[in-house]
Amino acid sequence: MEHSSVDNTVDSARIGTVVQAGDVGGSVIVVSAPPLAAQRPLRQLPPARPIVDREGVLAELDALYHRGTTSSRVLVVAGAPGVGLRTAALAWAHRHASEFEAHAVVSVTSGLYAAQGVLLTALGLDPDRLPHEIGDRAAWWRHHTSGTRTLVVAVDPPPGIAGVEALLPGAAGSVVLVASHHPVLDRTGVPHPPVSVGAMTDDHLRELVSRMLGDQRVASDPEGVQALVARCAGLPLAARIVAGVVGLRHPNAPLSQIADRLDLTAGLATQMGPIMDQAYAALPEDAVPLYRAIGACDLTELTRGLAMALLGGDATTVDRALEALVIAGLADEIEPDLYRVRDLAREHARAMAQSADPAAARTALVLRAARYLEPILRLANRTSGRDLGPAPTADSADAQPDTPFDGMSPTQALDWIEQRRQIVIHLCQATLDQGLPLWTEWLGTALWVVTEWRGDRELRDLLSGIRRAAAQLSQDPHALRRAIGRIGQDYTEAGEWDAALPYLLESRALAAAADDPAAPRDRRTADKRLANWHVLRGRERLLQSDPRGLDDLREADNGLTVLIADYEAAGLLGKAAAALTMRAQARLGADRRLDALRDSERAIELVLHHGDQLHEARARITHAEILTAWGDVPAARGELAKIEQSAAARALPPRDQARWSDLDSIFDDSAT
Repeated sequence: MEHSSVDNTVDSARIGTVVQAGDVGGSVIVVSAPPLAAQRPLRQLPPARPIVDREGVLAELDALYHRGTTSSRVLVVAGAPGVGLRTAALAWAHRHASEFEAHAVVSVTSGLYAAQGVLLTALGLDPDRLPHEIGDRAAWWRHHTSGTRTLVVAVDPPPGIAGVEALLPGAAGSVVLVASHHPVLDRTGVPHPPVSVGAMTDDHLRELVSRMLGDQRVASDPEGVQALVARCAGLPLAARIVAGVVGLRHPNAPLSQIADRLDLTAGLATQMGPIMDQAYAALPEDAVPLYRAIGACDLTELTRGLAMALLGGDATTVDRALEALVIAGLADEIEPDLYRVRDLAREHARAMAQSADPAAARTALVLRAARYLEPILRLANRTSGRDLGPAPTADSADAQPDTPFDGMSPTQALDWIEQRRQIVIHLCQATLDQGLPLWTEWLGTALWVVTEWRGDRELRDLLSGIRRAAAQLSQDPHALRRAIGRIGQDYTEAGEWDAALPYLLESRALAAAADDPAAPRDRRTADKRLANWHVLRGRERLLQSDPRGLDDLREADNGLTVLIADYEAAGLLGKAAAALTMRAQARLGADRRLDALRDSERAIELVLHHGDQLHEARARITHAEILTAWGDVPAARGELAKIEQSAAARALPPRDQARWSDLDSIFDDSAT
């Protein structure tokens, strides 16, 4: 379709905010809810650093930028770690800042979704009102920047990132400048090849060191400065670290003597190790414990609050420590209250922690970090109705640190975790390394809520591997069976049928072969989870007109019939009620309405005496579905009214909330 033939209007039946998405080549975008008015302008460029030997890079970017100024576009600079990508990108941004009305720097490490949240929140939008889909967030972003020519610097995207055009502002002439260390960058939305940033010559490194240490000092000892920069392997990062060491540790010593003390040999790995040693030795006393704590917890990122929890110190001490890490080139403040630890520094910090701190001290630090994150992880999981259960016990002498999460809503907590997921992922691994498998399982289960919200299969698989390793480390057969079964259940709730089934079958096989006291309970739990898998997959298949769904529902019916009898014989009537509710769903899906009605009535009878409010809510939703299938809408509406004001109704998992919402839609249709 030619652009001139597009009817750029929306019919009156549409409800929402209409967002013009640049040049119209198809449909306009309708956002489902009106965005709030933006409150704050974007003015987020950090101070520029000294830069040398990058005029060619800046000129290439200029050429791409000036190829046309009427439309928005994405530019990319790429290169190996340590070559100064972020510095080059910011230098170009400062050079052109006056040509834009707004500018922002955002980290894309955790993906586009988190980056969009940072940008929209920076505008002053309420995090609780932000859309939950990347496309909708992109529409909101374009809408709120449609009248403001904006420059966005997007740093550190993960490998294979796609769709960076989702960060494009709405105003014509806006630019997204991506700084990527990864050579493979999805070119969707990126019209130009990346501008390459390479290593520096020794002459240019000498100029960089001279700018940082002062021309007079460098000019007084040319051989000394040459000895220093010759060992930096062409990396501006290494030169900055060297200059940081000299400035902090040796402010008056001749450079030749310092070069001799470094005693570096050929080879990048060998060179950087001593350089990192010198940077570590130059740290102020306040920063040393924080640096080693970063290593003990294997953190790639940290916040000010987490740093305070690790140090147990006051805010002033923590701020000095964080500032020292940034000055020494060991970390960067990539966003307000989010610090990125450089890869070289993380490896070195881990080695320093292992050599300087006993295992018990490292374990205590990991526990401090885990317990700091516990409240916000628990809060974030309220969005899915997940019951995390109690966190593992820890040494009571290691006091729970104060946390800054009071007053956050569950949605805000989930957004916080989404943007800082790398902290939790690395802490999961750290608890595993320190022999704390119960904490590993708890943290991994808690972080799973992010995968439910975003449908992140890669993160699910990573967490599944970590949780399984933790269960194996515990050397507790019951813990292993429980962990494997929970992973299968989590995949089931996510609709990942093929991923779930091997875990469910393995859990059942392990329970069937066991003879310990927990084995009977684990066998029943494994059978219930497998039946639930058949029910959910069967219902989905039938919705897709796949007749194999009936086979799934029959399999679930048979298994649940045995399980219900087993629960009743054991006196577990609350669990029998839950199984009856599940069988009612299977029978309703198989169009056995009368049998389903009997099951749901019996389930409600049992749950009122032996279950809890959550089981009651699920049973009444199922009963309402069955009554609706019979055409008795008033009775179905009455079932939901009985639980509408309960706490359980507000804590229902997303799948059950969706069932309730579907019933409400049916009720509304019947009323009209």
